[in-house]
Amino acid sequence: MDDTSLILDNKTFVLTQEQPGESQYLIVKDLKNRVLDEIVLEKEYDPYKFGATSLGKRNVAIIAGRHQFFVLDCNSNQIIKKFKATKRGYAQDGQSGVFCAYKFIDNSKYLLANALDFGLFCYDIKNLNNIKTVHFYKSDSIYFKGKYYFLDLDQDDYYNMLLASCGNYKTEIKSEILFKDI
Repeated sequence: MDDTSLILDNKTFVLTQEQPGESQYLIVKDLKNRVLDEIVLEKEYDPYKFGATSLGKRNVAIIAGRHQFFVLDCNSNQIIKKFKATKRGYAQDGQSGVFCAYKFIDNSKYLLANALDFGLFCYDIKNLNNIKTVHFYKSDSIYFKGKYYFLDLDQDDYYNMLLASCGNYKTEIKSEILFKDI
């Protein structure tokens, strides 16, 4: 897999763009190179790429843009939802909000995404049809670095707490599950 193609057992996903600033497409092909689906993506000057994948049981991939990303269900060839970073403070610049790191955790039940200056975001993706943002706690207001504590109340009234950190311009998110099903 390079950053513009993704190969599963029976399908290939390819991200294409003819010229910078023009429309981009996600093309799904079968093993015989026949086009099964062609999905138009929102215009963005930079080419989209696959940011992270969770292949196997879930078959979920991230289509990453500069200031937004999409969750792709590879089993159904459906783009589930678009995400943008939410401004959390003051004194940002033109690079603020650029996504630079993604990580699936806890058997792909959660997705962590890091945006320049805005910090970490956590999404509960257990149910792809109802993705929700997990609330965070932080001991300071410096969002681009430090530890984030994410507390998730799942549908069965159990709490899960995740700890994650990633600095500005970093491409690796460190994480651990502090507790589950409390």
